[in-house]
Amino acid sequence: DEVPLTGADGVWGWLEVYAFPMLGDDGKATGAIEYVRDITERKRAEDKIRYDEWFLQAVFDGIQDGISVLDTNLRIVRVNNAMERWYAHATPLVGKLCYQAYHLRSEPCVICPTRRAMEKGTPQMDEIPLTGPKGVEGWLELYAFPMYDDNGNCIGVIEYVRDITKRREAEEALGKSRRLLEKMFASLRDAAFIIDLDMRILDCNPAATEVFGYKREEMLDQDIGLLHVDGARLEEFNHHLRAALAEKGFLFLSEFPMKHKSGRVFTTEHSVVPLEDEQHRHIGWVALIRDITERKRMEQYMLRTERLAAMGRLAAALAHEINNPLQGIGNSLELVLDFPLGDEERQEYLLAVRREIERLMALSERVLDFARPPRIERRPTLVPPIVQHALDLAANQLQQRRIAVTLDLPADLPPVMASADHLSQVFLNLIINAIEAMPGGGSLDIAARVCEGQMELAFSDTGAGITPEAMSMIFEPFYTTKEDGTGLGLAISHSIIQQHGGSITARNAPGGGATFVVSLPLAPDLREQSQEVDFAGPCISADS
Repeated sequence: DEVPLTGADGVWGWLEVYAFPMLGDDGKATGAIEYVRDITERKRAEDKIRYDEWFLQAVFDGIQDGISVLDTNLRIVRVNNAMERWYAHATPLVGKLCYQAYHLRSEPCVICPTRRAMEKGTPQMDEIPLTGPKGVEGWLELYAFPMYDDNGNCIGVIEYVRDITKRREAEEALGKSRRLLEKMFASLRDAAFIIDLDMRILDCNPAATEVFGYKREEMLDQDIGLLHVDGARLEEFNHHLRAALAEKGFLFLSEFPMKHKSGRVFTTEHSVVPLEDEQHRHIGWVALIRDITERKRMEQYMLRTERLAAMGRLAAALAHEINNPLQGIGNSLELVLDFPLGDEERQEYLLAVRREIERLMALSERVLDFARPPRIERRPTLVPPIVQHALDLAANQLQQRRIAVTLDLPADLPPVMASADHLSQVFLNLIINAIEAMPGGGSLDIAARVCEGQMELAFSDTGAGITPEAMSMIFEPFYTTKEDGTGLGLAISHSIIQQHGGSITARNAPGGGATFVVSLPLAPDLREQSQEVDFAGPCISADS
């Protein structure tokens, strides 16, 4: 027997005890002889061997790919859990020949990387079928590594096996798609790309080489980032893609910058749709990219033409706005210079001159704000605090006009790319306009939603609405329906939002009142990177 050596601290060693009986002349036992040997070291060595065996099996089973150890006769010596899972129909695997257990064959495979590895003494690789009772159920990538003893003799092979069924299926599906697409590609004038799920380029058409300047071979198997301006733009594109897919299943960007091989950045129209196989499984993407440089150049030309026309209208309006104060100044100065006046009367006319000059200076400043808007530095910014700040600034007017405010700003709104100060200026202008449109009181609803990579913020009042004439000119400089208005508030707001890469539109609500919608691009990063906005001022409740 093996018995423990025990002490106050428990077992501290082991003994191997042999007991031999002592017999008398009559053959009866008269005693025993015990032969005792200290086997503590041997027991420790055995424990270490058991631990090492357990550890090796744990490593084997922890590897998600398959591992199979074969001897030189192709007999299975050891496997991990992955192999037993794949070949559950043939378990137990250990002790069987590999071609019997793995391939349901009675003789070795014709193409056998394991035999080649033993013959050549180097690692070998092949793609082999995953065979089951119903035939081929998938595909495996098998690497065979020869094993050697201390004398350099080959004693077996370690097989490392990876399931590549999905990859093979994707390759087969893409092969079919490629043959069809190749016929279509030659006739497409837009750059077309087939992209896998890892965002690598699988194929492209001849137009892609013309648009981006790369040879086809230079783009194949490259990450799509090769065609983007930089990492930030790539992340922005991926953000738009994720948002669009979640909402409508495809992506369309009317304008997005891309990069030519030469480094030239140009504007594109971008469409991306999922690529599916015959079983409707998502296996990649199809991207169509149109170079709209010429179209943008024509748009710029038309914009310059429109600006020239607008400058004519602006000059006429400005002349009208300046003429009235100048006439007042001229009349007052004529009275002061050409007529005998008392000191009090003279002072009154000179004060009138100063007021008109101040009016001209204010008008000049507003014109400069419109003509030369300040540089806007955009950062990921949360919108709700900016809306609240604008409402705080207009709190007195809202209370005096008895206007109820309703907010619909979801707590999980993502940040936008914006300047908090400039957005506050736009929002305050829209709120003041709404207040002035409801002299007898009413309600102002402010709601936000995310749509196609943009945040849409709607300001809806219950006033009289916008006339058809005003609707066509509402964002024109110096156009106003107010007796004391300059007509620059909405024009400046429109300019600010355009500099943010967004838009501002106006419409009449079916039930009455007007709605102004501000659309802003979402920030490519997440909320935790958004700009902290800290405005001072009293808070107002949503129903103030």
